[in-house]
Amino acid sequence: MQSTIKHVSLFYSSLFRALTQRQTLAFVALGNIILFPMAFLFLIAEQETNNLVNGYGDALWWAFATVTTVGYGDITPITDIGRFSGVFLMLGGATCFVGFTAVFVPMFMAEYTRDVLESEESNLVAIEQKLVKIEKLLENMANK
Repeated sequence: MQSTIKHVSLFYSSLFRALTQRQTLAFVALGNIILFPMAFLFLIAEQETNNLVNGYGDALWWAFATVTTVGYGDITPITDIGRFSGVFLMLGGATCFVGFTAVFVPMFMAEYTRDVLESEESNLVAIEQKLVKIEKLLENMANK
């Protein structure tokens, strides 16, 4: 049980360090720079003609569903500018997701591997110390 807790702890500490790296934060920032203005553009283009869009909350919901490629279909663009916003979000979201994954996964794996190796090194040191004690006890027993 303690080993499982230790591995889970290593996993989450590695995950946190990888998420706070400059490269991963850059992709998160880029995603937000794309998402919020496109939702606003969608709102401006659709609110007068699309009865499904009643405010920025609806536009933001549509933008999140579009950028994540979930696309629930409850809100759909009907204007050319709304459709352009959707295409831009689809391409931007896919690009950010792929870029984030390409940067994050190797960074996370390096952090996690380093943490596991450090943990194993401390285990090996403890085992080595115990072996030295056992060898001394055996020497003492052999000398008697």
